[in-house]
Amino acid sequence: MKKYINKVTTIVNLKIIKTILFLLHFGLLNSTFSQTLFNFPEGIQFGISVEKAQKELLTISNSTEIVKNSDISFPLSKNEETHLIANSTILRTGTLDRVVFTFSDDKLVYIEAMGDMQKIFLSNIKVSPQIYMGYSVYVQELFFVFINKNKAWFLTPEATHLGLFTWNNPLLDKSNELKKYTTSVSLPEFIHMGKSMEELLPKFNEKGKLTQLDTLDGSDPNAQFQINCYGIEYAGFPRKFEARFGNNKLNKVWILTGKEEEGRLREMLIELYGKPIFINEDWEFFDGWKVGLRKDIPEVLYINEELGNYYKKTLKEE
Repeated sequence: MKKYINKVTTIVNLKIIKTILFLLHFGLLNSTFSQTLFNFPEGIQFGISVEKAQKELLTISNSTEIVKNSDISFPLSKNEETHLIANSTILRTGTLDRVVFTFSDDKLVYIEAMGDMQKIFLSNIKVSPQIYMGYSVYVQELFFVFINKNKAWFLTPEATHLGLFTWNNPLLDKSNELKKYTTSVSLPEFIHMGKSMEELLPKFNEKGKLTQLDTLDGSDPNAQFQINCYGIEYAGFPRKFEARFGNNKLNKVWILTGKEEEGRLREMLIELYGKPIFINEDWEFFDGWKVGLRKDIPEVLYINEELGNYYKKTLKEE
C-alpha cells in the first residue's frame, strides 16, 4: 500500500482517457504537455495575462467584460481570480455565442465556451475523440466537448486533474455573478466510513453531477472499487470525490484540489480540526490521522481508523 502514499510511476490496463486522467492525478503530466486552442487566434494561449487576452478578443468579439472574484474560490487561484467574458466571438469557422476565460493570478488557465460546437470545432478536427462519461475528449489538446449542450472546455493539465470539464461557470449563462459554494471542509453528511457501495452509490448519484463506478486493478489490497463523483461542493467549490471501497466498505475518500489553494485549505482544516498532528514535506494530518492534506499531489484525504494507523506507522518510519 505504500506506493499509494508515494507517487505512482506505472500505468496498467487503462483506456486512453483514463490514462490521461491518471497521469494528471499523480502529477506525471506537467504543464509542458502539448496543447492547441483550436481555431482561436495565435495570440490566445494558456498563460497569457488578462490584458493581453482582452486586447486579442476586442478585435473579434462584440463585447467583453471583466469580473473579479474578491472572495477567491477557484482552486487554481492563489491570490487573484479573474474572469473575462467575451460575447459573439468570431473565429475563422464560426461565431461562439459566449466564452468565459478564467485567470489565476493573471494567467489564463481555463476556457469554457458556448455555441455551435459541431460547426466551429468538431467539423474541422481530423482526429477521432475518446468518449468519457458523455464527453468527446481530444486528449492531446485536453479539449472536452458536450455536444448535446453545445458547450466546450479547454483545460490545462491542472484544470483536468480537478475535473473542471464538469464545472459550469455561472458567467457563461448570461449571468454577471459568480455562485457562492459551501465552504465546509467536513465530509458531506451522507458519506460515512464503513458504508457499502450499494448504500452510497445512489447517494453520490443524487448529490453529484456525474458519477462513475470503476473496478480497480487489484494492486491495492484495501480497495476493489472506486466511485468517481464530480460536482460535490467542498471548501468553496464543486469537487471530484474518489470514494474507495475495500471488502465493500468505504475506507478512503480523496477530494481533488489545486496546489494554489493549499493555504486556504490548511486554514479551513485547522479551524475545524485544530492544528495538524503530523507535518512533513508531502503531508499534514489532522483529527487523529483521519484527515490528510496532501501537498505533493493536491488533494485532501479522509480515511478510516485502520488506514489512519497505517499512514501513521508508515510516515513516521520514513
